[in-house]
Amino acid sequence: MSAYNRIPTEKDLKKSLKKLQKDGYRSVHIPDMTRQLRLFIKGKVKSDIAITYHVGLGEMTVYNEKEMQEQMKLWKNLAKDGKIQIRECNNKEFELDNKKFHLLVLQTSDHEAYCPLALSLGMMVSGFSYAFTNKSNRDAVYGYIKKYCGAESDDEKESNE
Repeated sequence: MSAYNRIPTEKDLKKSLKKLQKDGYRSVHIPDMTRQLRLFIKGKVKSDIAITYHVGLGEMTVYNEKEMQEQMKLWKNLAKDGKIQIRECNNKEFELDNKKFHLLVLQTSDHEAYCPLALSLGMMVSGFSYAFTNKSNRDAVYGYIKKYCGAESDDEKESNE
C-alpha cells in the first residue's frame, strides 16, 4: 500500500476493532469516505492506480501497480478455490471532483458485510470494492480474475441478460 498510507500497527488495528465493535459493525461514515477519496485525488502520484477501504485500519488504502499485481496473485488463488467471485454488473463508474473512478467489487463466498466504500457511493454490495482511476486497469484486473472464477451463479446470468 502506497502514497500516504502506512503499515498498520497493532495499536491501529486494536483502535479500529474497538471502533467497529462500539457501533456494532454497522456504521459507514460517508463524509470520511468522501474526504479520503478527495485526499487520494489530491495526493495521487502517477503510480497509484486504485484505492480501497481497509477494514482492519478503518480507512482507505492506495495500491500502486506492483502492489496490485501481488494482490492479483492472491485473488487468482482465491478464485480458483471458489472463495471469491466478481460480477460484471458491479463494474460501475462514479465521479468525484471532476475525477472519474471505475469500481471493481470482489465478493467472498462467506458473504462479507457491505463494503463501506461502495455504500458511500450508493451501492449496496457485500465484499470489497476497488476504485481505479483508469478504466483499462480496472477492466484488465476484472478480466484476469474472472477467468479463474467458477461458473456464473443463476442471479448473475439473469442480471447479464
